[in-house]
Amino acid sequence: MINLKLSGTQAEIQDKINALCPFASIVVSRVAMDIPYTNDQEVLRYQAAVLYLLATQYNRPGADILEIGAFHGFTAAVIAHAAPLARLNTLDCNEEHADISRENLAKYKNVEVIHMRSGDYPPWKIDMLFIDGDHLNASVVRKDFERWQSLKPGGLMIVHDVSITSKIKFDVVVDSVLHFMATHKISRPDVEVVDGGSRGMIGFYKE
Repeated sequence: MINLKLSGTQAEIQDKINALCPFASIVVSRVAMDIPYTNDQEVLRYQAAVLYLLATQYNRPGADILEIGAFHGFTAAVIAHAAPLARLNTLDCNEEHADISRENLAKYKNVEVIHMRSGDYPPWKIDMLFIDGDHLNASVVRKDFERWQSLKPGGLMIVHDVSITSKIKFDVVVDSVLHFMATHKISRPDVEVVDGGSRGMIGFYKE
């Protein structure tokens, strides 16, 4: 299991990721050339590199990865590069976003884009979960966290746009994470990456 605890400026964190996995930033840059990318609506580039590094752990036949929040497919493409032997389903309840993602991800044969609310997705067992969906509706966010029950032992749940040590604008996600940790008696995340602007992502491995 890759346990990451990184903080600093975005450039400092990127340097640390480059030292751990030099190929990550190269893949992120290549994906950004293929799929229109905006910092306002996607993960930051250093966060995409973190996601790439973490997803490499599940690059094996039979592994299943679920992403909640496809948007235009940028992060799904990064994950697909990191784990080409795995199967990735990426969900988006916005039909336009799903259609755009489907077009952008057409060449990735291990990716399926599904126009569906995350709460309607079947409780299939998965190896990795990336949550980057609704950030404002508490009931939806907490429902997404219930997908933890579908993780296989050794599976990883990663949550974007959250830091429990330095709150950012999506307080609903922070509150949901704290509720999740209290419910499952988890004292601290296994992955926590927070930059100087308090943009964060955290992760938990299932024992």
